[in-house]
Amino acid sequence: MAELWLASSTEAFAVARHLGVVLAFFRRAEYREAFFQKLLPSTYDHHPTMLHNPCGRGRTEIDSLNGRVVAIAQAIHLDAEMNRTLTALIHTRQSARAILLGWC
Repeated sequence: MAELWLASSTEAFAVARHLGVVLAFFRRAEYREAFFQKLLPSTYDHHPTMLHNPCGRGRTEIDSLNGRVVAIAQAIHLDAEMNRTLTALIHTRQSARAILLGWC
């Protein structure tokens, strides 16, 4: 999982830098340390809302986060293959689970 996060966050940092976005963390390594040592542990019991009702919500977090990185990267001619793959996998998983459980 750490490798997936690292690859997708690397793409997101590249998009942000290309657009001149000022980030709270100057280097990706600083963000990685904060993510794994502070942010991730504090959200251990969190359950994303997209798991509660994947059919009735419309846009999901995956579209707002990873999907947005993909859209912006495409517009500025950067690669975001990991974010694109993660977005597609989550969409597939949501659809399959919703159908199997009769949510849709």
